[in-house]
Amino acid sequence: AADAPIAWNTAILSRPSAWYATPAARRIANNVLSHQSAEGGWPKNTPLVDPARPDADPGLANTFDNQATTLPLAFLARMTTATGDPTYAAAFERGLDYTLAAQYPNGGWPQYYPLRGGYHDHITFNDHAMIRVMRLLRDVAGGREPYAFVDAPQRTRAADAVQRGVEVILKTQVRQDGRLTVWCAQHDAQTLEPAWARKFEPPSLSGSESVDIVRFLMEIEHPSPEVVAAVEGAVAWFKASALRDTRLEPYTNAE
Repeated sequence: AADAPIAWNTAILSRPSAWYATPAARRIANNVLSHQSAEGGWPKNTPLVDPARPDADPGLANTFDNQATTLPLAFLARMTTATGDPTYAAAFERGLDYTLAAQYPNGGWPQYYPLRGGYHDHITFNDHAMIRVMRLLRDVAGGREPYAFVDAPQRTRAADAVQRGVEVILKTQVRQDGRLTVWCAQHDAQTLEPAWARKFEPPSLSGSESVDIVRFLMEIEHPSPEVVAAVEGAVAWFKASALRDTRLEPYTNAE
């Protein structure tokens, strides 16, 4: 229904372009602005369609985990394009500056910024956090819609960040017996070695995260020989590691 509540999820990026100029979209955008931190990022696991609460959990703020920061940036870009409102453009620019500042010199992104210590500081492929950042910056660098309003210096910074991100992806790809395989969900920000996160997140080769990394590498126009080798190595590992003649059947018991 037209008056149905709007949830904060990726579907908010798929509405008709004219919708982003409506009063309903502006109300949501103004609420999204209320959640932006002093540093320029956004919290995770938070309904940004609602106004920020004074008792908001500070532990959820300033992260790229669970669509935080990247989703509001993509939404605000659509709002800026549809309305030309400088308030939305300024918030986007602050968020873009935050995202660029969060990148390590070696090209990786942590889960949280400013850094909090522990596994949050690892280069985080887990839940596709870093690849979501790189896709957004790639689109900004290319001036793709809805990012055409971003100026040339910022586009150049975004392009440089993506290039350094690709370099660290290549450096973190795990070799076994001299062969390229795939990636871990998180890698140490200093040594680039696979790293522990929570107790149920050991330093192990990760299928899901690696698939998204490979898809990103395959989207690169005119890839270098190193990128091609990374993709081919990962695909060979996928084929060798496949579980065949097996299927998953979800089941819910009667209780």
